[in-house]
Amino acid sequence: MLSQGKDAFPDRKWTIERIMTKDNAAMVEWTWTATHTGEYRGFPATGNRIEFPGVDILEFESGKVKYYKYVFNMKLFESGYNPQR
Repeated sequence: MLSQGKDAFPDRKWTIERIMTKDNAAMVEWTWTATHTGEYRGFPATGNRIEFPGVDILEFESGKVKYYKYVFNMKLFESGYNPQR
């Protein structure tokens, strides 16, 4: 999904907000920001700045990633979610 958006969101940026670890697991909380300058998955360019939160969950075994899951709300992305900070 995100690699397809490189032309639609050329200034995209991930900011790591927090990393938490315990034993063989980690949780990475991040914020993704970009300007919607091109068509993406049927959504025409809006010129709007988009910002939304997400989380990556990882579990490790023998120094390698055993489990990986990313969590974010695609509806927030599609609506151009931009919280007041």
